[in-house]
Amino acid sequence: MRWRRPRARASDVAGVSRQPAFTILDLGTTYVKALVVTTNGERNEVWGVGRQRLRGLRRGHLADVAAAAMCCETALCQAEDMTLRTCGVSLVPDQAIIGLSGAVLLTHIVPVRVARPQPDERVRLEELHALIDRGLRAAQGLAEQVGPVELVQAEPLRIAVDEHRVSDVTRFRGRELAVDLYSAFIPQTQLLALARLRQRLSLDTVRIAAGPLALAASRRADGLLIDLGGETTDLTLVSRGRPVAIHHVLCGGLAVDRELAQRLSVTTSRAETIKLSYAAGRLDEHGSQDVGTICREEAALWLASLQPVLRRVGEEQTLPPTIWLCGGGSQLPEVLPACQQFPWMQRLPFAQYPQVQRLTPLDLPIMVDRTGGQLTPQDVPALALARSLAQTDPTVEHLSRTLTMTGKP
Repeated sequence: MRWRRPRARASDVAGVSRQPAFTILDLGTTYVKALVVTTNGERNEVWGVGRQRLRGLRRGHLADVAAAAMCCETALCQAEDMTLRTCGVSLVPDQAIIGLSGAVLLTHIVPVRVARPQPDERVRLEELHALIDRGLRAAQGLAEQVGPVELVQAEPLRIAVDEHRVSDVTRFRGRELAVDLYSAFIPQTQLLALARLRQRLSLDTVRIAAGPLALAASRRADGLLIDLGGETTDLTLVSRGRPVAIHHVLCGGLAVDRELAQRLSVTTSRAETIKLSYAAGRLDEHGSQDVGTICREEAALWLASLQPVLRRVGEEQTLPPTIWLCGGGSQLPEVLPACQQFPWMQRLPFAQYPQVQRLTPLDLPIMVDRTGGQLTPQDVPALALARSLAQTDPTVEHLSRTLTMTGKP
């Protein structure tokens, strides 16, 4: 295993404007993506990116920490080596954000409300904190139905006084205070595994973040986020940069690998290589036709697997006019056309035919690419995590809870 070099802090590097540096580690179900990012609090600059096929995970859950750590180390070294070329010095940050996919998270959006005994007085922050604590207890009770859990991240999505949405709650009076609270938990066994992963990677401070929440925060319009990963697909209904509903489907890009392996009589590893070569346009005409046919069939089956979940969501929420695709699986050439041509209004309760687009790194504001164009749509979830470094919403910040691991590894 290759070990990372001694750290060079961004504050010691000429040309990086003495900005603090962070590592972003996006743990998907198939690949790990690593970024090296500096931030001045208002915008982020990406200096390095690395990707590596993940081993040691089962549907997003850490099962073999040693194997997963080796893969993470490889991705981190790729990103850190790139910084030597992009900014002149190898940046190896000791602070990190580890993003978790929906596959491992137990997510709940809980509405809580309380009648105020003194409606003529302005709302106090103590009242709001007490209501959030009550919502967290309710959410934890739901999450613990599958066993002991630990809170990863909690954030108020909507705060209202007498049914009116407000930003600074302390400026208002009213009879009722209400909060829609997002919370994400992980099993305690996974928390212990993450702690061991931090030690093996020699990271001093690690913040654990919910990937779907970060992706939702990167959007300002209303829409449906579809993060197509290797083994799973995360569906997030977004309103004003906040998740309204989050669902998880056990179907992803690896289904294409398995079908290619069976139809072409090759190993799944070879099938993935063929798929990636096809996506990059490196196959001959005959090979492209065969692989393209299989990919179109699998894209149709993948869309069919989403319909039951979206139909249930549509019974409670209005399905939005925009669909955003992201994740490594979305780079397959057949995925975007399949989504654009799908009869959404005939099969699902959309009010209008949705516009479908694939998110690219350019679609994330306050992010500056210093890698020389090495970022791809596969990196969008990791970039969304990096974007949270420059989040400046004080209303949400002081009410949020985030799991942080500190201390020398």
